[in-house]
Amino acid sequence: MKAFYLMLMILLTWQVTITVPEAYAFSESPEWSSSLNCAEEGAVKLDQDYTITEIAKICLAQSPSLPFYDYQEYLAELKAWNPHIAGQELISEGSKVYLHYPGMYYNYRYARPLTTMPISRSKKKKSAPPRFNRFGLGFFVVNSQSEVKEKIAGSQITLTSTQHSPWAIGSYASYRPAKTHFFLTTSIYLSSINSTVPQGTIEAIDFPFEIGGNVYLKYNFKKVGFIPYFGIDYEKLSTYNFDDVIINGDKTDVRTHQNFYLTTGINQLLSFRSTKFSLLFSYSLSMIDRSTQKGSAIQGYKGNKYIIHLTYLPKSSFSYSVFYKEHNLTGSSNAQFQRVGIALNYNLF
Repeated sequence: MKAFYLMLMILLTWQVTITVPEAYAFSESPEWSSSLNCAEEGAVKLDQDYTITEIAKICLAQSPSLPFYDYQEYLAELKAWNPHIAGQELISEGSKVYLHYPGMYYNYRYARPLTTMPISRSKKKKSAPPRFNRFGLGFFVVNSQSEVKEKIAGSQITLTSTQHSPWAIGSYASYRPAKTHFFLTTSIYLSSINSTVPQGTIEAIDFPFEIGGNVYLKYNFKKVGFIPYFGIDYEKLSTYNFDDVIINGDKTDVRTHQNFYLTTGINQLLSFRSTKFSLLFSYSLSMIDRSTQKGSAIQGYKGNKYIIHLTYLPKSSFSYSVFYKEHNLTGSSNAQFQRVGIALNYNLF
């Protein structure tokens, strides 16, 4: 856990530039095929009609090593390097454009001026903007470990156990209505739990699967890469009947705790040179709780939880996360869960 905090502090002390990875929140799915050679230097003759936006997206997809984080950043440079297309979205076949900084010149403004071919009305009608993809879907796998401290209410007697999750699988989805910065996200997961306790305390027993899910409403401030959100979380956790074992001498058993939380959070997108991250923080307060033991209702857990989640965003469908999650709950016993984990995420679309 100390190593996790150290890594997080190092990342947060970097001097970062806030940017918005367009592909992170939503993608635009162009519907074209192209033989455009984006690696060609100098004035490039277009093999067919393109919009300047199409050129930016095609070339960024062909050459991930280009020093631009998203197509909008590249698009702004294309317009600067090619003043002859100023105010012109559709560029006709046969026109010449600079796809890279005219490196043979000290300043691109001294580059040889180019011209475009005339565009007929029929060609203008053929141009259509890329189709906006309102839906997103992805999957993730997680490995994590928790330290759980259960303290009998009104005493100093504490049991410290470990809950290791060798695997958790889940899915996440998003939906964005047209012409708005609001969007909805949801996720669900199923986690395997192996619990161990110190020798000489109580008997270790098998725990059921942990289940969780959420639904959030988010708002994307795209210019600064800032996304606040709120919504509802659900979790189903397990603990021991520690107080019954100590006070009444009962056998070790499992208590199942179900909680609905009201959650608020923020998500900041960060850039350090060509390295991109998403930093998330959320806080949740339990609103509805239900706990059972051997099928009978018992006193439930109430409290809160918070999550710090850092994701590395390479220019691919995969992303990689580390996180820290802590629960502070009270009931028949006071319980604190401290979990550290890593995740592999895959964006299907």
